[in-house]
Amino acid sequence: MKIRAGGIFVIFMIAFTMVYLSVFGVSSNIRLIEAAGKNDTYTLLVNEFRGYIYDCNFEPLVNDGAEEYAAAVNPTAKALEALEPVLSETDKEWICGKFAEGKPFVCKTRELSPQSPDIVFLPVKRRYSGEALAEHIIGYIDGSGKGVSGLEKIYDERLSEMSAKATISFSVNALNGALLGVAPQVSGDGYSSRPGLVLTIDKRIQSIVETVGNKNIKKGAIVVMDVYSGAIRAAASFPGFDPNHVADYLQDKNSALLNRCFASYNVGSVFKPTALAAALEKGISVDYSYECSGCEEVNNLIIRCNNINGHGLLNMKEATEVSCNTYFIDLVRNRLGAERLYQMALNLGFGSPVELAPGYRTSRGNFPAPSELSYGAELAGLAFGQGKLTANPIQIAKTIAAIANGGMAVTPSLALGFSDADGKRLVESEGANEAVRVMSRQTAETIQSFMRGVIYDQNGSGRRAMPETGGAGGKTGSAQTGIMDENGKEIVHAWFAGFFPAYKPKYAVVILNEGAGSGALRSAPVFKKIADQINLTAPDQ
Repeated sequence: MKIRAGGIFVIFMIAFTMVYLSVFGVSSNIRLIEAAGKNDTYTLLVNEFRGYIYDCNFEPLVNDGAEEYAAAVNPTAKALEALEPVLSETDKEWICGKFAEGKPFVCKTRELSPQSPDIVFLPVKRRYSGEALAEHIIGYIDGSGKGVSGLEKIYDERLSEMSAKATISFSVNALNGALLGVAPQVSGDGYSSRPGLVLTIDKRIQSIVETVGNKNIKKGAIVVMDVYSGAIRAAASFPGFDPNHVADYLQDKNSALLNRCFASYNVGSVFKPTALAAALEKGISVDYSYECSGCEEVNNLIIRCNNINGHGLLNMKEATEVSCNTYFIDLVRNRLGAERLYQMALNLGFGSPVELAPGYRTSRGNFPAPSELSYGAELAGLAFGQGKLTANPIQIAKTIAAIANGGMAVTPSLALGFSDADGKRLVESEGANEAVRVMSRQTAETIQSFMRGVIYDQNGSGRRAMPETGGAGGKTGSAQTGIMDENGKEIVHAWFAGFFPAYKPKYAVVILNEGAGSGALRSAPVFKKIADQINLTAPDQ
């Protein structure tokens, strides 16, 4: 193909040059004389782009791709000769056709060709770079420039209104041939303007999350949330995709286009902090003890603990640290009750979609109705996050944030508002919902101490999540799905949900490692790597 295209181009170039030199001298004067009273302007669109999308620090997340150029070409022999070195083989046949038409045209190139008076080069903005960040959140546009996914779709009208374009106008004769010796005019209708949508995403943290996740998670999601505002600082779904080539992923076996941050999954033991909150709010003592023998019988059904040999006698803190399932079954069934647990879960957002921007929502998930919890086995399973319960990583992050900030349920958000024309400051805010108290500060701080023990205690299930500095609190989860893989083995999702630093927490972090098994082994170490990198690269350090 390369030989064919190159050969055609060389032959065309020789022929075009010979014809141009011999014919132009004879005929051009006649044509120009005939068109003398009919000179007009021939305008070409060089580049058009939508409004920007910025992170919370006004760093662009789109329109910052690798530099390309648009070449506005007056089709002369000199222009043809100048273009040849910078054209791809696949472009050369198309270019030959454009030269044959004899009218000015625009083509894209990644580099500049030798200078020619018949070519004007203008830099163009690519919507997405080859290493685009937050592609599942931002989404993508179609060939016509319309948003069809993610925030590109939600804010399509506003981003389109912020569009800017660059044009170039040639003075032409009646045949639309450019007049020699007349310089074309370049116009930029708002081309230097940079208004756009401003997100809560922090580009630095998003980059860390994607780098760590790509190395450690085949399928899954990572969410980082500010515990006081609910602002999503990073949200990444794995595997990722290239928004420039969406069609390549339509049949992807790993569902790369699925935003797993918004999707619902079995959650397992990362639900236990919710049960703790309900129990403490009811007044159940942290000293409430239970002896784990390795299993619990519920309505003639044997439910086994994660330690089949049993944990022995445990109080509430110790049961949380080792993630004892049977302790929580006993706590919920015999002391707490379904109504209290249901109400706390409802207050924390389980079973309801999270609206992160107007019209941009997560999945609802599923929380069993109180009538379903009257069955002993269903309530027993729910006590440690199993059964019909499903939730998405954003909902889990919201729960962790409420515990970490002292008991206030915040509303997770992705959009701050819109920037000024320079893309330097916020001039229109999307507004924010006020936080609502869902548990006392004492309850929240007690659970914080339990979650620190999960990481700090030598027997803690989350000890592999300990950051190098600042400490943390967290909860592991290994969620059974009841679904078997091709080898007949049950698929188990590996979760870790935590906060850092350990005292005066700033971030809630949730890791879902889909089908990876143990949360302690496969997700807790990912939390550590993310916390370490965020701490290491923090601007104030």
